[in-house]
Amino acid sequence: MTRSAPWLLALIVWNATFDVQVRRAANESTSAHLVEWAIGHPAARLSDTLTPRVGEAARWSSAVTGVVLVLALAWRRRAAVPA
Repeated sequence: MTRSAPWLLALIVWNATFDVQVRRAANESTSAHLVEWAIGHPAARLSDTLTPRVGEAARWSSAVTGVVLVLALAWRRRAAVPA
């Protein structure tokens, strides 16, 4: 395993988890706005509904990536130690 492989893996994991969570949050926010519009109520602002979810997605993605990075670095260190 090359020296940059754990960091590359961490970057891929962060991007993938963040993208999935933001997409899910955007879909749920859009659905909620459509429901509010359909029943005649004013929809909430995106900054009230979507912005907090994006921050939550960033924190969750960072936590998951931290675990993956620690495990990948530990695996690399263990693989480098001769038996």
